[in-house]
Amino acid sequence: MQQPRVVLLTGAPGVGKTTAIQRVIALLRQGGPAAGQCELRGFVTREVRGAGGQREGFEAVLCSTGRAVLMAHESKVSDHTGRLPRVSKYVVDVPTFESAVLPELQLPSATGQVSCIVYVLDEIGKMECYSSAFKKRVSELLAYHASSGGGEQLGGPRRVHIIGTIPLKSQDRFIEGVKARSDVELLTVTQQNRDAIPDQMFSLLGATTK
Repeated sequence: MQQPRVVLLTGAPGVGKTTAIQRVIALLRQGGPAAGQCELRGFVTREVRGAGGQREGFEAVLCSTGRAVLMAHESKVSDHTGRLPRVSKYVVDVPTFESAVLPELQLPSATGQVSCIVYVLDEIGKMECYSSAFKKRVSELLAYHASSGGGEQLGGPRRVHIIGTIPLKSQDRFIEGVKARSDVELLTVTQQNRDAIPDQMFSLLGATTK
């Protein structure tokens, strides 16, 4: 039997990494672990567009509930202190992001009833990494996965998978450190392979989640 996986999609901006992750989630819900004993946790980043169709910001959609929280916007995020970070024209609401996402990314409980968890991290990117707490939690999840053989040795769920997206190029040491880990499998999304990537990723998980 294959071991539980850490699989991250990378590629140029706008190539379709998030779309691919959304398709993987749909596959998991239709016929993978989420249809049985496995649980989906984490978040997917979605663009917020105005009446004219122009992009105005981003929201994090929680995998467990479908609830969407505004994480960055060009005008709707209040920054009275002037301390919130900016990425391009977007103000990043770090406190709101943390309050919504961190509970989704709690480490598995040894007393939990589920036998499998799939954590979704879309994205481990510049905006998200303005949160020190988010980076700490990602590090904890990766360490848990590495030390437990994917969950099988710590009395928690038998299988813990981590999937997500990460930038192709970054000057952030944390992001580059995650990509350089020996236990992280990187799949590069291109215009040529993006339609096939979801099935490829699902097959990597499917052999251990049935």
